[in-house]
Amino acid sequence: MSRFLLAPLAAALVLGVQANATTVSIDPITASWGNVVGAPVTSTGNGTATPEIRWGGDAGNGLSGYRYTATATPLNVDVVVNGASSLFSLGQFTHFNNPVFPPSITSAQLTISYGVSVGLTSIGNYNAVFDFKHDETTNNLNPCPYGGANGQGANINGCADRVTISFNSGLSEFFAIGGVNYTLDISGFFVPGVGSGSEFLTIEQETNTARLFGRIAADGFTGQGVPEPSSWAMMLLGFGAVGVAARRRKPVVAA
Repeated sequence: MSRFLLAPLAAALVLGVQANATTVSIDPITASWGNVVGAPVTSTGNGTATPEIRWGGDAGNGLSGYRYTATATPLNVDVVVNGASSLFSLGQFTHFNNPVFPPSITSAQLTISYGVSVGLTSIGNYNAVFDFKHDETTNNLNPCPYGGANGQGANINGCADRVTISFNSGLSEFFAIGGVNYTLDISGFFVPGVGSGSEFLTIEQETNTARLFGRIAADGFTGQGVPEPSSWAMMLLGFGAVGVAARRRKPVVAA
């Protein structure tokens, strides 16, 4: 397909989605980190729009950690009957990369609590749970396990770590619209100019940020959904890229 046809095609897809959709308002959005495995953590802000966890022994620049920053609300999205909404920004994920003494976490869960309304009618408040897997690599491995060649790209400051995200359907709650069950699902990480996917490769000695894209999807729906008009062009360039390079630092082993 010619690249010059992408814009009208995407616009037509969006219009087609909106013609068979119900507008859902999400407000408020709060979140909490929990079920952390691998290391003790200090939690702050649970139950707010900016929860954070920190771990490791301070080696001089603060602790390593995760932060979720919720997107501004109300968030209005068009949900296709028995399908899914457009992809939308659910917030920002930050991975702090300060050098720390081990241990490091291996996984954590982020529970996003959100209110749902259709028109002037409140449907209720629900929880969606997302699993984060944290793969801490050794800095001086050769070759590095992720991100390509050593000394460049995601491995510029040592071997990149990997954070992966997935939707936990067993713990997440569904809400009903017109007799159909829907939930808040996750599409993955997105770094403008780099790409998107379910994994986030993080550079050592840096603070890394990625946008989290979500959707409202019917129970059992496996399609991807259509990007919002304001973001479809950006995501056409990014989606399909697995392995998103960004930033992360390794724990420092005590002498």
